[in-house]
Amino acid sequence: MTKSSIFVFCFVTLFLSFSAFAGEISGHISYRDGSNCSGCRVAASISWGGVTKAVYTDNKGNFTLRWSSDNSISELYVNGTTVRKNIRNGEYVTITVR
Repeated sequence: MTKSSIFVFCFVTLFLSFSAFAGEISGHISYRDGSNCSGCRVAASISWGGVTKAVYTDNKGNFTLRWSSDNSISELYVNGTTVRKNIRNGEYVTITVR
């Protein structure tokens, strides 16, 4: 393989890896009593259409939600209930649920 072929291959691979997930938010979910929301289902609807794949919080209540566009989140759902609206791509959110 020539040097230019290797460069093109590396550039294309790098570009495709960035475009796989263009949107991401992360955050922490807890209950009103302060305990972590472990295993809570988190999903969202995306501005201008679409929904994310659901993820579950870890044992500390943390989550990361990714989607394929760079649009913002129009509604964030925890266990099927809307908990927040209008979240920018890249934002960290802290949510308290009942």
